[in-house]
Amino acid sequence: MQHDRQPVPPSRSRLAHLERAPHGRRGFLSGALAGAAALGLAACGDDGGSGSRSGATPAASGGSFPATVRHVHGTTTIDREPKRVVSYGFTDHDTMLALGVVPVLLQQWIPEWKRGVGPWALPALGDARPTLVANPEIDFEKVAAARPDLIVAVSFDLKKSDYEKLSKLAPTVAPLAGYTPYGAPWDEMAVAVGSALGRRAQAERLVRRARGQLAAVGDGNPAFAGKTAATITYYDGKFAIYSDTDTRGRFMKAIGFDQPPAIKRLFGDQFVVDLSEERLELLDELDLVVALADGEPAQRGFRESRIYQRLAVVREGRAVTIDDLDQGMALSASSVSAIPFAIDALLPGLRRAVRA
Repeated sequence: MQHDRQPVPPSRSRLAHLERAPHGRRGFLSGALAGAAALGLAACGDDGGSGSRSGATPAASGGSFPATVRHVHGTTTIDREPKRVVSYGFTDHDTMLALGVVPVLLQQWIPEWKRGVGPWALPALGDARPTLVANPEIDFEKVAAARPDLIVAVSFDLKKSDYEKLSKLAPTVAPLAGYTPYGAPWDEMAVAVGSALGRRAQAERLVRRARGQLAAVGDGNPAFAGKTAATITYYDGKFAIYSDTDTRGRFMKAIGFDQPPAIKRLFGDQFVVDLSEERLELLDELDLVVALADGEPAQRGFRESRIYQRLAVVREGRAVTIDDLDQGMALSASSVSAIPFAIDALLPGLRRAVRA
């Protein structure tokens, strides 16, 4: 995320994201819905709501309760439909809004988004004005002032001690078990958020739609199959590269690309690692590079690096540079609502690069 202002899970240029999170902080297609079920994301029964909302009730009416979600810090059961939902995960509100639920407080991980959400989520936000927090650390005072009856922090690196404090304010859903921070697949996170809201079935439908959109890109572009690619960024005077288990990597894999062993070996259990200029030649192991370069510092970093500019993947036109903030963040977020936006943003450049 080049704006790592903490995609989903976390770009790093402003890693200071993930560290724009999911872009997340240093240290999200995978599993089918069956995989999510195996993780214990369960809501008792189907969703029963229309998804409509009123000005007086930020959370939409409807849903199936009690609802239970298993996560890294245990199990949370929501006994009744929440009316005041706090979204502390960096992309959890995308799923909530797509399900017709407007949080009373949400994480503003991109400062330029004055309403707290990406352009793909603005229609669902409507005229609502949730309280915004723009701090990677938990602002317990603001959370308490929001008077939540549910706190969701799935796309977030929520420590056990903070989880325990939040749980005293309201039932709290933490990140999914079995993954590194910001490493959970976007689809499983969406189902977890939907389950907490009593809207698992609706969330599953959103996931199937997004998966279908990604599959259609791969099917419509057979030249992508078997090609290797990775997403990189530039922040604080350094290059960084994202793993194929990061949201950006999962997006690329879903449309047909993969990463070669020489690149995969870089990450260990991290979703992003710094790449010194001396090691930039590793990028020539790739058929294609996606460079997240929103903001003048990042653009200048890519432009002025002689080593980067001399790479064959760059000289031959196989580097796709994304210098638009919203487009880069859509890839970084890769949420159910951001995926179509990311497809529209990246597809023309990817097609050109593959033909180069």
